[in-house]
Amino acid sequence: MTQLGDRCNKEFFDAVKEKNFNAGVKQLRRSAGSLTKNHDEMPIIATRFYQDLLTAEPTSAEVLQKRQEVWASITPKVTEEMRRI
Repeated sequence: MTQLGDRCNKEFFDAVKEKNFNAGVKQLRRSAGSLTKNHDEMPIIATRFYQDLLTAEPTSAEVLQKRQEVWASITPKVTEEMRRI
C-alpha cells in the first residue's frame, strides 16, 4: 500500500509545491553589514560578492576571510606531486 506522496500524482506535486513555496533566499547582508530583503537589491549584492570573491586580489578583509573559508572546504583534484611534474 502506498502512502500519500509516494506516487507521482497531483497530490504529490501539490505537497512538493507547497513545501517549496517559501524556499529561497529571504535576505542578504550588505557590505556595510546591514540586512536587506529588497528583491531588486539582492541580485546586485550577490553578484558583487562573487565578483569580489573571484578576483585575483581581495578587495577587503571580509572577502579575504570568505575566500579562505571557501578554499578550505574544497578538496584539491591536483596533488602536490602532480604540480611538480
